[in-house]
Formats: sequence, C-alpha cells, structure tokens
Amino acid sequence: MEDEKELRRDLFGIVLATAFLLIGAAIAALAFRGEWWLVSLLPATFFAIFGIAGLNLDAVPRKRDEKGRVIRS
Repeated sequence: MEDEKELRRDLFGIVLATAFLLIGAAIAALAFRGEWWLVSLLPATFFAIFGIAGLNLDAVPRKRDEKGRVIRS
C-alpha cells in the first residue's frame, strides 16, 4: 500500500502521445477519400505507433525521479 503512493505517471508524455494519436487519426481520415489519398496511411501509421508506444511508457504508474524519468530498481 505504501509503495503505491510513490508511483506516478508522466503527464507531459501522456499529452504528447495523445497528440501523436490525434495527428495519426486525422491523417488516416484523409485515406478514406480514396485513390491517391491512401498514401496518407503511411505517415498515419508512423504517428499511431509512436502514440501507442508513448502511452505504454508514460501512462503506466511507475517510480519516477523529479524530472519524470523511470527509476530502475
């Protein structure tokens, strides 16, 4: 129980990852216009992968130092 009080999330990383996901979704929406717009799926995938990875790293509560870096035990 005491250990849970030390766990934190990185708010800046969560906001950045969410922004990447929103950018990826906006670009992917262009692909539904058809024809040559399907090329937009490549950058949309790039942004989505980084957004998902960022949320996986920063949204999980972990022990962190003052700068938000994960403390490895």
